[in-house]
Amino acid sequence: MQAVNLTKEEANLLHVKENTASLKINRKAINDKNIPIEFTQALARGDKFVYRSKQYNE
Repeated sequence: MQAVNLTKEEANLLHVKENTASLKINRKAINDKNIPIEFTQALARGDKFVYRSKQYNE
C-alpha cells in the first residue's frame, strides 16, 4: 500500500476532488511454486477505506 494524491481523472472516477489523499494498493498472488498468477492494482478513497485480509496456506 502507498499513500498517493489522486489525479484529476482518478478523482472523477472516485467522485472526490483532485489531489485528494488515497491509497494505491498493489497485490500479487503466487501459487505453491512461488509463480505469480495474479496482479491487482487498485485505488481506494482515503475517507471510505476498510481493509481486511485473510491468507491461507493449506
